[in-house]
Amino acid sequence: MDLYYIQIRDIIQRVDNVAPPNLFQLQNTGKARFYGSELNVSYQALRQLKIGANYSFIRRENISRPELKFIDVPEHKLLAYLTLRPTSWLQVFASTEYNTRRYSTSAGTEAGGFALLNLNAQVRLHRWVGMEGGVNNLADRLYSLVEGFP
Repeated sequence: MDLYYIQIRDIIQRVDNVAPPNLFQLQNTGKARFYGSELNVSYQALRQLKIGANYSFIRRENISRPELKFIDVPEHKLLAYLTLRPTSWLQVFASTEYNTRRYSTSAGTEAGGFALLNLNAQVRLHRWVGMEGGVNNLADRLYSLVEGFP
């Protein structure tokens, strides 16, 4: 488990809707505070099977200008996975991840939370040669990292 607390002065932050509209600027917006935690767990259930999870919490606050929001990072994120290695040359990795809402503009526009299911396979063809392929968003869910752009 990791915990952190960071105080920053003279933070450079994206500020949206500067003149003319729909433009942004990177500005020194003063003091900010970031804090959070991360927790990782994993378990080797069988010789061929490993399961695990990761949880992240991050809060970012502008102290000098609290009306400005930091963008692109969800406050909570959860990832659960399993890795199956049925043979010495094949590995399959399945994961699901959940992200809470995030701000997509410093003015407070939000992109909603979402959950994804991902699947990946790796094949070792030779000692130093391999192939990998996968599908992210296996359930074909509509989601946005930035509001208005699915």
